[in-house]
Amino acid sequence: MTHAELLDFAKLREICATIAERTGCDVAIMGQEGKIIASSHSESIGLIHPGAALIMDAQVDRFDVTEELARESAVMHEG
Repeated sequence: MTHAELLDFAKLREICATIAERTGCDVAIMGQEGKIIASSHSESIGLIHPGAALIMDAQVDRFDVTEELARESAVMHEG
């Protein structure tokens, strides 16, 4: 069984929504290659997050999304 088959995507989306509601912060969970598998922004699900893609490829250890990067991206949000 693959990792994707083991994940409860509806539960992950619920977790993202709950955390976002309680904190006022955007929340996303990324899978392989930086693909967004759950998010408090449902329109982002299925898209590739460029920063997460770099992390998942071991090119960087962390990725901060600046206001400028967020403004230029249809996927990334500041923070």
